[in-house]
Amino acid sequence: MLELKSERLSIKSIAALKFEELRMLDADPDVMKYTSKGKIRTEGESKVWMQKILNHHKTHGFGMMPFYLTNSEVFIGVAGVKYLENTNLPELGYRLVKQHWGNGYGTEIGRLLINYARNTLKFDKLVAVTKPENIPSQQILTKCGFQFKRIDFYYKTEVNYYELELK
Repeated sequence: MLELKSERLSIKSIAALKFEELRMLDADPDVMKYTSKGKIRTEGESKVWMQKILNHHKTHGFGMMPFYLTNSEVFIGVAGVKYLENTNLPELGYRLVKQHWGNGYGTEIGRLLINYARNTLKFDKLVAVTKPENIPSQQILTKCGFQFKRIDFYYKTEVNYYELELK
């Protein structure tokens, strides 16, 4: 069973993903501000999103996973490497519970996943997208070594597109 650890965080396998935890993220307007067109998801939409996460894992063997404070069950968020919408490009993604913002967890989880993408998944490159107004996420990507490449259009919205070479 996959488990990735840093000093403060542990990414658990997809089997550990609990609907209530995903729902906590999906129901928070501040967390959803930069995803899902800025609207919270209904319970039904959260169920669809969870099924997409599970299907991605089943099809590709990797994807979004829950993460927690190391050696605890304190849920911090979901993060992982998945394929960018309608491409074969591996994308770094993450969402954190609002009460844990500002603690450096985004950068820490990003670095952990970059190592996983390079050393375990054997990808040569990672991409990431953020809404142009999502400055905190852009700062996380920059701290993790991503380079802004262009403004693009994914997930039915305009995004800033970033790349990181893993070679």
